[in-house]
Amino acid sequence: MLANESSLVKRAVNMLILCAVFMALGIYVFRTEIADTALDSFAGNDVAIKRKWLPGTHGKLVLRPERNDEAFLRVGALRSGSPSSIGVPVSFDLVNLGDANDFPNIAVVMMGADGRPIRQVLFSPADYTHDSQFGHERIELLLQPRASERSFTVHAFYGERP
Repeated sequence: MLANESSLVKRAVNMLILCAVFMALGIYVFRTEIADTALDSFAGNDVAIKRKWLPGTHGKLVLRPERNDEAFLRVGALRSGSPSSIGVPVSFDLVNLGDANDFPNIAVVMMGADGRPIRQVLFSPADYTHDSQFGHERIELLLQPRASERSFTVHAFYGERP
């Protein structure tokens, strides 16, 4: 009976050592995520990492950025006003579908009669008026189109270039 008890103790000790090794390995592998989560919770930030299923990833989960994710921006309701001597007023709706997006840069792509892009005009958030909170904004810009430019599209982006 004593021999059985010592073998059970050895098994239990080996199991504890194995569990400790796997726990240490898990902590090592996920150390940056654990540190970010701990720092965010201490700082009072409850911003979750947005996850999105992307087509063609065969069921793999793709992590999206916590802040300033272009996938959560929508541009719509493009309108242009009547031309004047100072330019053509252009307006559109800019919608923030996320919870941690700053105001984006805007790229207005001017296109010719054949539908091909001719040039791109870039605007930073300092170049257009907006509220302090980014939710649903009606943005108005003034463009100086050239004679060969017939239409335009608008893209919202983060970073240096779209």
